[in-house]
Amino acid sequence: MYNSGIDVFVLEGGKSTKFTVNIASDNRFDNEEIKSVSGNLSAYAVSPDAKK
Repeated sequence: MYNSGIDVFVLEGGKSTKFTVNIASDNRFDNEEIKSVSGNLSAYAVSPDAKK
C-alpha cells in the first residue's frame, strides 16, 4: 500500500490498484447551536440526551 495525494493504492504483482475507503459518519456535529449569553449566567450543564 502507498498513498499519492489523498488516494490510497495497493501494489500487487507489479500492478497498482486504487483502494476505496468508505467511512460512515454519525453527523453528531450537524445539530450544533451557538447562542449568545451575557450576564447573570451562574451555571450550565449538558443535557444527557443531547436534546436540550
